[in-house]
Amino acid sequence: MQVGPYRIVREVARGGMGVVYEAVDADGQAVAVKLLLEQRAQDPRTRKRFLTEIQALARLRHPNLVPILGAGEHDGVPWFALDYVEGESLQARLRRGPLPIQEALRVGQQLAQALAYVHGCGVLHRDLKPDNVLLQGDQALLTDFGLARDDDTQLSRITRSGQFLGTPGYWPPEQARGELDAVGPHSDVYGLGGVIYACLTGRPPVEASGLAESINLTVRGRITPARELRPDTPAWLDALCSRCLATDPAQRPASAEEVARALVSAPRDVPARSDRRVWITLATVACLALGSLGLAAWLWSQRGPTPVTAERARAARSWLLQAQGEAAAKRFAPARAAVERALELDPGLTAAYLLRATLRREADDPAGALADLGQAAQLGSDDAADHVGLGEAYAELGDATAALTA
Repeated sequence: MQVGPYRIVREVARGGMGVVYEAVDADGQAVAVKLLLEQRAQDPRTRKRFLTEIQALARLRHPNLVPILGAGEHDGVPWFALDYVEGESLQARLRRGPLPIQEALRVGQQLAQALAYVHGCGVLHRDLKPDNVLLQGDQALLTDFGLARDDDTQLSRITRSGQFLGTPGYWPPEQARGELDAVGPHSDVYGLGGVIYACLTGRPPVEASGLAESINLTVRGRITPARELRPDTPAWLDALCSRCLATDPAQRPASAEEVARALVSAPRDVPARSDRRVWITLATVACLALGSLGLAAWLWSQRGPTPVTAERARAARSWLLQAQGEAAAKRFAPARAAVERALELDPGLTAAYLLRATLRREADDPAGALADLGQAAQLGSDDAADHVGLGEAYAELGDATAALTA
């Protein structure tokens, strides 16, 4: 089949509104061609919505947006062509689990920058969700402007007052209530926060069994903080997500650009690589440290298990979360005090030993860091994240063999 100057190769995706094909141009370059479904093309509102997407895309050029290449009609059905993206949607990626923290930061930063550009061009997206983000290598691409609103040309008037727009789970309260006049850049900031939240947790901010429940939960702001679902989420990032997902638009970041700046400039709680002096120090203390570890392991085994009540375990986890937040803010002394308290309450808390090892590396105490890592390894864990953390810590200390084992 030939659509405009493009020869259709295969169908890639199909939805309730349109179908996307892989095609090639006259030079054999791959492109993506999106056609409105023939039966939907008869509906004036659906047709206008499709044309809105074309007009919005025609104005936008950004490294994190999929550019439009051309548009037209085929047998009375409108179509447009985009660059063909070799990759997968963010939603497909999240089915395999949440993203690593640094990858979530990268995706969030790129989407925030793209959204800031889009808003600067007078366009709202109004349907941010992982399905509308494509991943191509290290690049996140915002796509699907089917609900876009162009403030310059008033293309938003294609919808009836009170009609639902967006996707349950990611739409802001004002959008969930159908208050279209209240939708603005702050609504896209909410959706951006929802996408970052999904990157961290693997799920949308609001999960419900039906539309009515989703609206109710969204309007009431019943969202579980990301750190409760994923404790290694940095405190500042959890706070940023919560601000983006605020029920009151006035409590959200003022713009997508503000979110982008926060993601670029905020502290990371991934330790810096050890320099050569630390590696030399490690070489000189390794034998002593290993001997100390053996003695510590024997002494620990003689103590027998320490009874930890459910209440103490919860308190220990709370102290650990506080320690992680302090460490993320580079307040190392309070972080050390909090992690020590966590270990007093629950000496079997693997993640606490991993954090204390990080703090000891920051304090130029590689032997102490190795001791904590050895204790964490001996305790073992049923949590894969603990083993990943152990491996990363050993890698930071230059022990590739232990890192690979973890």
